[in-house]
Amino acid sequence: MPRFASIGGRAAVYVAAVAITCLASGCAQHIRATETVGPIPEPPTSTGRLIVFTEFQGHEDPNGDTPRLRLPYTLFDANGRLLRKVESNDYDVPTSVALEPGEYSVHARGRDYADADIRVQIATGRTTKVFLDGTKPSPRVPDDGLVRASNGAVIGWRVVQ
Repeated sequence: MPRFASIGGRAAVYVAAVAITCLASGCAQHIRATETVGPIPEPPTSTGRLIVFTEFQGHEDPNGDTPRLRLPYTLFDANGRLLRKVESNDYDVPTSVALEPGEYSVHARGRDYADADIRVQIATGRTTKVFLDGTKPSPRVPDDGLVRASNGAVIGWRVVQ
């Protein structure tokens, strides 16, 4: 006969009540963290970031089920020297590029696959976003936030955060 079978009904209830009370009242060791938990602090940065939203590659899926990569763009320094070709490495999300503060030039295929050359200014700790993908700017985007072609046509817009 099992050992617990000999315990009477009241005794079994008592043992269960003590076990529950012990667990609920903290018989287990209580540990308090000494530091506040939050985002991992990032070291101070001397760079800014550039994010260019180019058109998507290929044709749009009518059902919207197939994620697509964005078209690549080319990044040049202020003197016109090629720095790198920036490719989209995540579906639907453009690549964020860390850059030293200064002026750069972006050569990208913009809306309706027209080539565009855009000068961008990068500032320490700020992110410059350039939208060349045909999305409409918010009504709050000021006129100087619009990216224009040499003929004055709006080819995109930008936001600095």
